[in-house]
Amino acid sequence: MSFAAYLEQNEKWELIFQCIPNEGYTEIQPDRWGLYFRTPAEVTHAYKIWLANPNRRWDVWDMKTLSDKIERKCLEHISPFCWQSWKDPPRWCPLVVDAFIFWERKLGFKLDLNKIHSYSILGRLDEQSFRKVSEIIGSKVNKKMFKNWNQFCFALLKECHEHYTIPEDEECNDDDFRDVSGDFKRDKGADFHDPEFSDD
Repeated sequence: MSFAAYLEQNEKWELIFQCIPNEGYTEIQPDRWGLYFRTPAEVTHAYKIWLANPNRRWDVWDMKTLSDKIERKCLEHISPFCWQSWKDPPRWCPLVVDAFIFWERKLGFKLDLNKIHSYSILGRLDEQSFRKVSEIIGSKVNKKMFKNWNQFCFALLKECHEHYTIPEDEECNDDDFRDVSGDFKRDKGADFHDPEFSDD
């Protein structure tokens, strides 16, 4: 949720607040400027009221179920990143894993997700954008346009850049923004260099 720049802070809190049972829930009151938002203190207070009630009959009974419920609610409003750092252990989303399995069968050479860094452009891309990327890469895979891992990975990561929206708080150097050579480990002997950047 912290990366969902298009959601206002009050909207993020309201999503989380919806996951807490209604006991202690009070209607949002406008502040002195007429703005409506819920504070962390209000959320904490409502949750304490809920915990103090021994006769509660709700679907949240411990922190894990609360956490799972918050995640489901948030995912109704945002598209998560392809690298799921919040999972235990962190891992690639099923969408990426399935695409790699399918592409590997078509290509006939090894595609190793472990060779792509979690901080890469693929890791920062959201799942909704990856769906568009996978259509384009899938078309190239069907046309047998890739001869080895290095060539495939350069094309995939470049396509990810084409569909990536830079968050407001992320700095970007236009000169090297699209250089993906550091985003993955290359196979030795499978010579392919990014034509847009020096390989030094």
